[in-house]
Amino acid sequence: MRKAFKRFARPGLARMAAFLRNQPAVKQSVADTLRRYPKLRSQLIRIVGAEAALGAATSLATVTSVNQLTARGRAVYHDLMRSKSANRK
Repeated sequence: MRKAFKRFARPGLARMAAFLRNQPAVKQSVADTLRRYPKLRSQLIRIVGAEAALGAATSLATVTSVNQLTARGRAVYHDLMRSKSANRK
């Protein structure tokens, strides 16, 4: 029964999370309310997933230099920079 509820509720909760990301005032109100109920908040995040709740990946590697990228990453980076400079002309 519990898994069925989670499976049913997950898409709706994910849509609500996406809506809240686009509505800052409502998001703050919901965040303030959920702050009073930490167990409920953690359960919602567990059901929906941290990425859906936060709107982005939770941990991204920061690259300080192009030399730290893989060969393919460097190729993509240079291609993007060429395209960016071509658009400016």
